[in-house]
Amino acid sequence: LLSATQVLIKATFIIVLASIGLWLPLYYILGDTVLYLLYKVARRDFTHWVPLEGVLSLVVSGLIRVVIKFVVDFAAIIQFRHPYDLGGLYFSLNMFLPLLALAFVLALDLAKGDLSEDTLALLRNLVIILGSSLVILLGAFLLLMNNEYRNTFLSAETGGQMNRKNFLEGTDVMRADIFSKNKGYRKPIEDKVATWVKEGWTTWEEEKPEWFTDRWKASVPEDMKPAKNTDDVD
Repeated sequence: LLSATQVLIKATFIIVLASIGLWLPLYYILGDTVLYLLYKVARRDFTHWVPLEGVLSLVVSGLIRVVIKFVVDFAAIIQFRHPYDLGGLYFSLNMFLPLLALAFVLALDLAKGDLSEDTLALLRNLVIILGSSLVILLGAFLLLMNNEYRNTFLSAETGGQMNRKNFLEGTDVMRADIFSKNKGYRKPIEDKVATWVKEGWTTWEEEKPEWFTDRWKASVPEDMKPAKNTDDVD
């Protein structure tokens, strides 16, 4: 119901915009998407976790960001509040932005002359109903969910911050995951990652933990691996 209400609000706003000007919905969607991308850039969170480099990383990251934003706008998938995607804070803001924009358009009578008074009155009532429903449903959803997940809707944590936190505070299994993500995520703690690898490599060679696979070894930069011991053979 929460997702359906969010989608209904978005659809209603687009319909109202289309009644004012045929191209306004497109301008709104483009502006909304650019605002989101600028937010990601400002947070230094534009690069997606996909382990690519250079221009290819930027292009793929941009495409992924736009697709996920579009999916959230018109499908309202809760799981995309993850720091690797929209992030909790922006996901929550994204729920209410169309409602606030719709209320703004109706409050200023921007649609007056394009819609009848009866239609405008209906839309104003619809804004109140949808807005109230969104707040009530979101409140009920938060009350029913586990306490540990509630703060994820207001979290400003970025993908890189979460990845580094998992490394600094997690187990070796969690730390090992840092090499499956974009290397830009680990740059601020590159020295700590290198130290962890060099100090643990010999032990891992002996104990063979499940994550210590050939594929994982290949993902580790050569300059982080300990120097190989070469004994002279007589």
